[in-house]
Amino acid sequence: MIRVDAIAETIKAMVEIMVRIPQCVRVTPQISNDTVGRQVTSFDIDVHDSDRGRLIGRGGANMRALRVLLNSAAYVCGTRYRVTCNQASEGAGGMRKRAHERYKFAHHGDA
Repeated sequence: MIRVDAIAETIKAMVEIMVRIPQCVRVTPQISNDTVGRQVTSFDIDVHDSDRGRLIGRGGANMRALRVLLNSAAYVCGTRYRVTCNQASEGAGGMRKRAHERYKFAHHGDA
């Protein structure tokens, strides 16, 4: 049986190849139950806001490809996997906001 953390690391490696800022890629696995009571492992992908379009791809092609690969792994393991792209990136957006504030402080004399 494939471990969840190994699949999360594989997804992270694939997403890091797709985006321009790979150090902001985070994949968070969550285990829950669906409405029927079956166990489902969800992988939430978080990227920098500027890379969100690259992750999704034209017409959702990149996310669709990730789902196909994940469904293949789930079939082999006999389990259920789900992959989602987080809509709002608190971590990456917060880093960008702080960098902007530093820029304002350093260059506009807001001391």
